[in-house]
Amino acid sequence: MSKKTEIIEAELVEESEGAVQLTDKESVLVEQAVTDIQNIYIGHALQVYIDVGKYLLATFYDDDLERFKEKKPVEASSFNELCKRFSEMNNAPKKSWLYNAMNLYYENHYEIGLFHAHGKDIVATNQLALLTVEDEKIQEELIVEVAENKISTRVLKERIKSFSEGSLTNTKKYRKSLKSIKTMLRNKKTHLEGTAKQVQTLKSKLSAWEKEIEGLLEESK
Repeated sequence: MSKKTEIIEAELVEESEGAVQLTDKESVLVEQAVTDIQNIYIGHALQVYIDVGKYLLATFYDDDLERFKEKKPVEASSFNELCKRFSEMNNAPKKSWLYNAMNLYYENHYEIGLFHAHGKDIVATNQLALLTVEDEKIQEELIVEVAENKISTRVLKERIKSFSEGSLTNTKKYRKSLKSIKTMLRNKKTHLEGTAKQVQTLKSKLSAWEKEIEGLLEESK
C-alpha cells in the first residue's frame, strides 16, 4: 500500500469518527450517490445471475428446458459434485443460488418466461421474491406493479405476505362456512328422522284407533 493511500484512508477514518453536519446540497449528493451505486450494484447482480444460469443450463442440461424443469441434469454427477465443491468453499455460491440463477435466466431469456417483458425493470431480489407467489393472477399483477413503480424488495415481500395471509384467511373462512353448512344439514337430517319416527308412531296409533272404532261400530249394530 502506498504512503498516499495510507494518508487518504487515515483521513477518511478520522472524519468518520466525529459527527458531520452536511449541508442540504451535500445531503442531496449523498442520497443520489447511494441510489446510483445501489442501482449499479443491483443491476449487475441480475446480470450475474443470468450469465451463470445460462452457463449452467448449457453445460449441465444441454439447454434442455424439460430436463431443467424436472431437475434432471444430463451431467447429474458432475452437477452434484459442483454443488458439493462450492458448499465447501467460503464466499462461493450455494446450490440454492445456482438454481436461482437458472430460474432467472429461464424466466428472463425465454418468451414464455415471467420476466421476459419486464425483466429489465425488475431487480434480481424482486424477481426472486416474485417467483414465490403461487397465485398466477396475483403474480402477474405484482410483476407489472413492481416494473412500473420500482418498489423495494422489503415492500414487495410485505405485499406478498399480505396476499398470502389474505388467501389463508379466506381459506379459513371458507372452511368455517362449509363446517357450518355441514352442521346445519346434519341437524336438519336428525330433525327429519325424528319427525319421520313421530309420523310412523302416529300412523300406528291412528290405525289402532281406526280398528277400535270399527269394533265398536260392529258391537252397536
